[in-house]
Amino acid sequence: MRTKKRPTRGTNLQRVPGWTHVDLGLRYVAVAAKHPITFRVSVENIANTRYWASAFGGYLLQGTPRTIKSSLTFEY
Repeated sequence: MRTKKRPTRGTNLQRVPGWTHVDLGLRYVAVAAKHPITFRVSVENIANTRYWASAFGGYLLQGTPRTIKSSLTFEY
């Protein structure tokens, strides 16, 4: 006869479905007066998908929504 093992206290019994999100990054380098200028743009979670990113310390953390970042770098 088989018996089920009882879960111990604090055992995580929840399942989180798998997820996929897509990130995109672009970089363009231009030269002005012999000095390079770098333009960067990145988009995280392009489709703005909702997901659980992590189970940290027993708590679920939501994934970040669509996030757009940009930067400009000058070299002189």
